[in-house]
Amino acid sequence: MLAGMQAPPTLLLLLLTLPATGSDPVFCFTKYEESSGKCKGLLGGDVSVEDCCLNAAYAFQEHGGGPCQACRRCVGRGGQCSEKVAPRTLEWQLQACEDQPCCPEIGGWSEWGPWGPCSVTCSKGTRTRQRLCDNPAPKCGGHCPEEAQQSQACDTQKVCPTHGAWAAWGPWSSCSGSCLGGTEQPKETRSRSCSAPAPSHQPPGKPCLGSAYEHRGCSGLPPCPVPGGWGPWSPVSPCSVTCGLGQTLERRTCDHPVPRHGGLFCAGDATRTHICNTATPCPVNGEWEEWGKWSHCSRVNMKSISCEEIPGQQSRTRSCGGRKFNGQRCSGNYQHIRHCYDIHNCFLKGTWSQWSSWGLCTPPCGPNPTRVRQRLCTPLLPKFSAKYFKGKKIHGEIDIKVEQAEFSDLNLVAHANGGFSVDMEVLRNGVKVVRSLKPDFVLIRQHAFSMARNGDYRSLVIGLQYAGIPSVNSLHSVYNFCDKPWVFAQMVRLHKKLGTEEFPLIDQTFYPNHKEMVSLGE
Repeated sequence: MLAGMQAPPTLLLLLLTLPATGSDPVFCFTKYEESSGKCKGLLGGDVSVEDCCLNAAYAFQEHGGGPCQACRRCVGRGGQCSEKVAPRTLEWQLQACEDQPCCPEIGGWSEWGPWGPCSVTCSKGTRTRQRLCDNPAPKCGGHCPEEAQQSQACDTQKVCPTHGAWAAWGPWSSCSGSCLGGTEQPKETRSRSCSAPAPSHQPPGKPCLGSAYEHRGCSGLPPCPVPGGWGPWSPVSPCSVTCGLGQTLERRTCDHPVPRHGGLFCAGDATRTHICNTATPCPVNGEWEEWGKWSHCSRVNMKSISCEEIPGQQSRTRSCGGRKFNGQRCSGNYQHIRHCYDIHNCFLKGTWSQWSSWGLCTPPCGPNPTRVRQRLCTPLLPKFSAKYFKGKKIHGEIDIKVEQAEFSDLNLVAHANGGFSVDMEVLRNGVKVVRSLKPDFVLIRQHAFSMARNGDYRSLVIGLQYAGIPSVNSLHSVYNFCDKPWVFAQMVRLHKKLGTEEFPLIDQTFYPNHKEMVSLGE
């Protein structure tokens, strides 16, 4: 531009072509010294121009030894600034500096300051010193070339302490237990030593941080046996009795805890008892004493009696003794009445039956076993004849056998076919014998006396079973008759023995008011 000419206000662009291409490798530097035109601070020698000039403050130099070139520069005072802006090219975009107040000017360094302290307190380290960029100070955004700080090695002449470091972990130990769920959880353990390196003693080094042991739970173990434990005692039960001495009871259960996994059951008793005193005397029930002697055989309101007529009667009594403190009275009758036949020297004679077969040994095992057989005393009974009452189509007189006994000594069992089974106890010559019969005909009658003075007695039929046809009175009513009957008579299989023609069975009903049903006589 000529002197005296006024610069046009337009922007002047100047394109300069440099010998280096954007793809050729160059040496890249961190600074460009404008005063000397030299590159400072080599970064490397195998980078492209575009990579080096990513920072506009850097500079580069071709491998062939060309001049140092700044990535951005100002050409002369009041000149134009150049800046590489297009990547992978060597074109420079020149922009006029007139729109800026000034071009950057580099500054100058002051003298170096004193060295600072060593960076460590033992062994070897580094120290630094600094200088200021104020001689002169840079202008318009300029800077001082090179570094503002220097570093150098320093030696404290002191030995540093050695701090401890952990060595590698050792192997895991075996499990401390054989089952899970006990008082202590089984575990495996491994350890390490503070020996890589060990802390120094002089000067003292720091010990290793953390634990020297590590634990972990064991796996795959069975559950531990859990022994049982007693629970609390239950409330005391009421006294076992309401009088005298008794017991109270307490219970407990083995459920605190319940035995598990093969654990032992609770030791000791599950119950305990205590004596309790009701302070009340217990009732003493009465007990029958031995029967007294039989009275003489007699008949009330009769001056004479014979074997052919109504039997006599005798009785014996017993006492209920020992009853105290409102105890129960004796059950049963205090008086025992039976019929008797030994009146006026009228005795029945009897004969022994054949012996029965021997029974089983008692006891079945052990010392001194015994076995029993028995025989019955069968009385020789007189023969009586019976004449039936008028109006019946039974002709003639038929000999029948007659048995007499107290009703309490009889056992009548009715069958579905209308027949009876009879078990009868009779006393013959002071010996009580049992007879079992299955008669075809059963007549039950009761003898009653007139209420008039010296009145005669009469026979009343109160129950009858004749050829399978029941009478009006059932056995139930007979047994519950207010005045118990005492005569039993039977016709032994007359129908089967004599046949229908000689002993016809005619449908008929017998009522309680029939008199003289059977007349007895030798």
